[in-house]
Amino acid sequence: EDYSNFSIDLYCYNNQIKISPLIQMEIQDRQGSFDAFCAGFSFEIAVDNDLEKAVKYGCISASLNSRTIGTRISIPPLDEIKKIYEQNY
Repeated sequence: EDYSNFSIDLYCYNNQIKISPLIQMEIQDRQGSFDAFCAGFSFEIAVDNDLEKAVKYGCISASLNSRTIGTRISIPPLDEIKKIYEQNY
């Protein structure tokens, strides 16, 4: 199966490997995805200090960022990140 259009968050928390459900997105350009991950992650850590939620926010941000070609125009709005989080988690 081809997983190239999926985003997955795999992380270690309390000495346990955690895997969250895959979120399918149509990938156009992965450039800037790490920056988007860092932004989503950092935002959630600053607001709620919740590591697991922050990882998911980062992955959602990176996935949304990958839908559009270019880096600046593809930065996802916070309300879209929150909406996807609420629908999937």
